Amino acid sequence: MYIDVVPNRNSPPAILLREARRQGKRVIKVTLAHLCPLPPPRLDILRRALKGELDCPDPDSCAENSLDRALSWLAEQQEDLEQQLFRRR
Repeated sequence: MYIDVVPNRNSPPAILLREARRQGKRVIKVTLAHLCPLPPPRLDILRRALKGELDCPDPDSCAENSLDRALSWLAEQQEDLEQQLFRRR
C-alpha cells in the first residue's frame, strides 16, 4: 500500500490510498480510500506508518500495529469522509 497524489487540472490534487497488483505483465493500481479530507499531519503519520518509519523497539510489530490503527481509524471515518465529499459536489 502507498499514498498516491494525483494532480487535477483546476482542483486540488487527489490524495489516494492505493495498492498495486500484478495482472500478467501489467501493474494495476487499486484505490482503497480517498484521503483528501485528512489533515496533513495525519497524512504524514499514515505515510510513515506505511513505510514502517515509526520508532519502535520491535519494528515489525510496531509497523503492523500502526498500520492497523491507521486503517481502522480510516474505516471508522470512511462514511463521514464520503458524505463530506458528496456535499462538496
